[in-house]
Amino acid sequence: MKKILVFIIAALILFSCSDKVFDPELQDIYISNLVSGQTVSGTVSVKISVNDSSIKIVSLFIQSGKVTTKNTAPYVFSLDSTKYEGTISVFCEGYNESGGFLARSDIVQLVIDNTGYVDPDPGQ
Repeated sequence: MKKILVFIIAALILFSCSDKVFDPELQDIYISNLVSGQTVSGTVSVKISVNDSSIKIVSLFIQSGKVTTKNTAPYVFSLDSTKYEGTISVFCEGYNESGGFLARSDIVQLVIDNTGYVDPDPGQ
């Protein structure tokens, strides 16, 4: 009996020490098309997914500054990576209809590399 108890305790410790695994079903709001460490260039689409029906307003943040907000789904934003260098932090926040804060996504670190990038529409 003592050996079984030791085995169970050891198993619990082992499994509780595992790395955090991203599970979108457990997130109220998250960036669904980009992952940390991803290298991007030019105009990047940022897609936000929402699992909480009370979230009606979504804001996109880059380097902790609010960039834009949408109050209708789908929550898809365009990020002009030519305005940034190096690694940037991107996250989003969700609010209810009255603007009350409900949730914040995990931060996604994007590596900007516009070396050789040619703007397809340089007139804008």
